[in-house]
Amino acid sequence: MPVTEGAKAPSHRLREWQRVSAVRLAGALGGRRRAVRAGVACIVLVIVTAVCGYAWAAKHVTVVVDGVEIPCFSLRLTVTGVLADAGVVLNPRDHVEPGPAERVKDGATLMVRRAVPLTIAADGRILETLSAQLTPEAVVLEAGVELGPEDRIEPAAGFTEGGPPLPDEAIRVVRVRKEYETRLWRIPRRVYRREDENLAIGISRVVEKGQDGTEEVVLCTTFEDGKQVSRMIVERRVVTEPIAETLVVGTSGQISRGGEAIRFRRAMVMSATAYYWGPESTGKWADGYTYTGLKATRGVIAVDPQVIPLGTRVYVDGYGFAIAGDIGSAIKGSKIDLCYDTLAEALQWGRRTVTLYILW
Repeated sequence: MPVTEGAKAPSHRLREWQRVSAVRLAGALGGRRRAVRAGVACIVLVIVTAVCGYAWAAKHVTVVVDGVEIPCFSLRLTVTGVLADAGVVLNPRDHVEPGPAERVKDGATLMVRRAVPLTIAADGRILETLSAQLTPEAVVLEAGVELGPEDRIEPAAGFTEGGPPLPDEAIRVVRVRKEYETRLWRIPRRVYRREDENLAIGISRVVEKGQDGTEEVVLCTTFEDGKQVSRMIVERRVVTEPIAETLVVGTSGQISRGGEAIRFRRAMVMSATAYYWGPESTGKWADGYTYTGLKATRGVIAVDPQVIPLGTRVYVDGYGFAIAGDIGSAIKGSKIDLCYDTLAEALQWGRRTVTLYILW
């Protein structure tokens, strides 16, 4: 009996060990299968995450180059990077909005304006440049041409519509300089005239003396490219006010001399001298005749033809009736020279202020 039981014991332990081993093997195989499934799931998750991340990070951007639209998908963050993805290369004077360093959002539009060749005429020389600016002032300043406070720019025709300039357009810089000058000017007095029938026509007298005023004026002279183009008053200030003057003006056309009524057209106040027709007064021209060919005698006077035409009949107070028939080198303006038949008479007359009447 002991022998028989001792033979059965090993067989029982073997079966138990086999069962436990089978269980352990099954568990191990199940763990490996779960690990494989987990690894595959992780790989799929990474791939899906990467694809979704790219789709989320990529931006749809529209690049417009001189009016031509270029759609673009880009992962770049800045304008410069997006333009590189779109194949757009910027030249030094090209203009882009927003600026090259600005960040780009999804759905943004980038505007690129290409620089075009332009010419700038300034200071007697022609400057060739490239620019994408929209105003002539911006083009000139970008080219390094300094502008004075009064300088003027004559833009090219392409700028008048507010758009970019056309290639090879010309811009002219006009140098403007202004000079200011202060002067004192006369303000003429106002003259009031009052008729007086007791005065002869052509005679007037001051009853209330007036005075001219003065004003300070500032003149501005404008030069463009060294040439004067205008001169105008830019400021004026009254320094002294003018004072009005009152005159009485004669209206009478008739005088009475020696009981005779004399009608005349106009009266004039003259400075009168006298001369003798002989050599004592006229020197080498003493031939006895006047400039008009009349015989030199009392009743012929020398006048300034610009004031009293030759041949005019006149009446001179203190002398009498006469005719303008001679001239003299010293007889100018309101001067007359009366002819006498003797030197004594001429000397006796001397120089006087007289009223001369121009007769009808």
